[in-house]
Parts: sequence; structure tokens; C-alpha cells
Amino acid sequence: MEKTLESKSLKESMIVRTLPSGLKCFIIPKAGFTEKHAMLCVDFGSMDLEFEADGKKITTPEGIAHFLEHKAFEDEKLDYFDEFTKLSANVNAYTNFNSTVYYFSANENFKTCLELLFDMVLNLYVTEKSVEKEKGIIEQEISMYDDDPSWRVYFNMLQRLYTNSPVRNEIAGSAESIARIDVKLLRKCFESFYNPANMALVCAGDFDIDEIFGVADKKTQNLKSVNIVKIYPDEPVKIAPGKDVYEKMSVSKPLFCLGYKDMVKPDKLHDMVSTKILLDIISGGSSELYNRLYRDGLLDSGFGMDYSNGSCYATAMFSGASKDVEKVCAEIAKAIENIKTSGADKDVFQRIRKKQLGRYLRSFNSVSTIAGMQADFYTKGFNIFDIAEVMESIGIDDINNRVNECFKNDNFCLSVIDKVK
Repeated sequence: MEKTLESKSLKESMIVRTLPSGLKCFIIPKAGFTEKHAMLCVDFGSMDLEFEADGKKITTPEGIAHFLEHKAFEDEKLDYFDEFTKLSANVNAYTNFNSTVYYFSANENFKTCLELLFDMVLNLYVTEKSVEKEKGIIEQEISMYDDDPSWRVYFNMLQRLYTNSPVRNEIAGSAESIARIDVKLLRKCFESFYNPANMALVCAGDFDIDEIFGVADKKTQNLKSVNIVKIYPDEPVKIAPGKDVYEKMSVSKPLFCLGYKDMVKPDKLHDMVSTKILLDIISGGSSELYNRLYRDGLLDSGFGMDYSNGSCYATAMFSGASKDVEKVCAEIAKAIENIKTSGADKDVFQRIRKKQLGRYLRSFNSVSTIAGMQADFYTKGFNIFDIAEVMESIGIDDINNRVNECFKNDNFCLSVIDKVK
């Protein structure tokens, strides 16, 4: 099954094909571009701790998706990093809440690199000795994150906002959880999730499209599909009663994350786009609030805001560093209340929407950026061309509805990493 998606406003296209194996392919042609980017996405992220595979229920320790990402680069005979380097390509991978993604960038030898990427991802080599060795490596990685104030302030916020949702868990797991991972469990998760029907190939660049489909079909044609049903615990709409989270670490000035717990709704794309516009209106670089706090020395250029949502979480947040966190958060809350009371300024809304649409259009000048966007959107059920359509459909009423839906006065928390006195 194949279709070509086209965006008249972008003057871009994307070929979407599902191969007989079930592998979904998203090919974004970029004529004249030297760089070529490929991503092999597995719909298996850090939140996917409980699932049914062909009707059999399986429960796993935290961090197993990330553990499999590490093991994918290991082979009895090859060093995959060396092999990609020989082909003048850069290879890497990451695990997030929703997926595990393996990717490479290359200016040449694209077909050979793509074949190598499939070989690396679809062939698991694990032994008891190598698994035990990897546990030590990942424990060091976990310790590194534990010592990172930016990481700690973020996950402290999530753990305060969410009661049951696995989004509150560290992506790499904990020393205790990875100790429970063994060869048998890794193979079971690999056999369940690393099957073509649960994966997608995203390519962006100037290449022979039929050649890509040929490689993908050849590498997946003999692999069987597995029916996966992910299981997530029920999550309360409200945050649990309790206090804000404060922790002391070696920082030059306090770090903060002010997080709002939003409802998880089917139309994730509309909520994501409209809330990001709203966040920019509240405290973006051109807002009155940001510029006033910046002039007063209460914020610096590291301040930011974001909205993320998935199967069992939806969070809006403001984050940065400040010598007076409480003052900054009080001013943000006041700006939110002003919009609730008076509505967003129509001219500001139009300007911010145009700015974000322009930024989105410029992203198509980078093959790695658009491939990464499509890889992320694949697990959420939409594609890169949907953004422009949704952004153009959003009106001022959507923004005023969102501020009341997302920013409830009794459903937020503050996470702070304070200085050690």
C-alpha cells in the first residue's frame, strides 16, 4: 500500500508505503541536498513496561527499552561504529518515552549504510556475560544523570505531577531495576517489539527511492509480525496532594521547572500545537513578561517552555534558572490568569502563530530535523504535514479554551534545584 502526501504551502512531498512485512516507510525527497538521513524507529519506549504479545501478558523492569538500545550496537564480529565510520557516516540512537530510534547521516554510501542499519537493529546479540557488563555501563550513565541538575529538576517535576503513569520513571531505569534484566527478558522484548509491523523507516534526502524500498523489503521480508497491546495504568486527572519539590545541588543559581498536568485527549496534535502557541504568547522571547523579567535580572536566555503529550501523559512546563524562583513563578501565574480573564490578544496571537509557522517551514531546510520530527510523530499517529494544516486552523478561541483546560490552578507543581549553601 502506497500513497504520496503533498503540501502545497510547503511545496514538499512524502511517500508513505507499508511493506508486505508490515514495516511502515516514510520517504521525504529533498532534491539537491547532499546530506542523507535515515532513521529506523521502534515503537517501544521507556513507558512500555507492561504489554501483551500475541495474547501473552509480560511485565518488565524500568529501563529495558534503553538497555536494548545499548545492546543493538553489539555484535560477535562487527563493531558497528567502526563500520559506519568506514562508510563516512555517523550513527547513533536514543530512547525516549515513546520509542527507540536508530539513525545515521551520510553524504555517500547510503544504500550500504541502510543495509548496515537494518542488520544492526534486527539482529540481537546477547550473552549473559555481555549483559552483566552492560549493567555496569548503564549504572554509570544513571549516576551521571543523577548528578545532572537539569535532568533532576525535570524528573522531580514529573514524579510530583504523575501518580501511576510510567512517564514518571527515569528513561534508563534505576540500578535496582536494571539488575532484574536478563538475557531471556531482553530476547522476549526484542522478539515482541523489534518486528516490522511495530517499526517505521524514515528517510530524508536526495536518493533512489526504489533502492530504499528494495533494501527495506529484503531485510524484513522473512520476519514475522507480533500483535502488541500496550498496557498503561490508570492515571488520576489531578495531581496527588503534596508539596512542591526542592533539592539541593551544586548550581550557580536555582533551577526550576513549573509543570502543569493536562488531560490526555485523543486529538494530541491539536492540543500540542495550540498549547505551544499559547506558551509563546505567555512567556516567549517577544512577550512582555519575559522581557520584563529579563531586564530585572530574574531570567536569562536559558529560560524556555514546552508541551509534550503521549499515550498516558500531557505536560506543559516553564523552566530555567533564576535568583528568585518564587517571583518568576508568581509572574507566570499572573500572566496566565490575565489571559483567562481577558483572553489572549488577537494581534499577538496572529504574530506568534505566523512566527511558529515560519519556524516550522524553515525546518524543511534540514533533512535531519524533518526526519526526526516524522520519527517522533509516527508513534503518535500523525505526520509532519499535519502541523501546517492544524496550525492554520487554530483560532483565538482555541487558545482561550486551551488556557482554561491546561493551566488549572490546582493542577501544577514546582520543582526546584536550589544552591548548596
